[in-house]
Amino acid sequence: MTALAQYVTFPPEGFMSGSSAPVAAVPVSAKSTAPDNAGRTLRKGMTKEEVDALLGRPVEESAREEGGLQTKTCVYNRSDESIRADFVNGVLVRYVASSR
Repeated sequence: MTALAQYVTFPPEGFMSGSSAPVAAVPVSAKSTAPDNAGRTLRKGMTKEEVDALLGRPVEESAREEGGLQTKTCVYNRSDESIRADFVNGVLVRYVASSR
């Protein structure tokens, strides 16, 4: 959870506090730390909607739940590269670009 703390806020009681319902993490606003050109470059902390606007619709998507968090992996194709992006509760936490 420490690795995600920069992007989401975790409840102090944790995810397995006796309730069977998952606890949703709240995305941290990216606007407070985003540079002026943030809309033109891919960066961690972007929402899925921002990534889709930048890269277009993903050619592949898979969703799963891990430790009470909704995770989604999307693959985007650009002219000469493929980008695999991992989102947690709709926030980009990791991406890898490779040549096609």
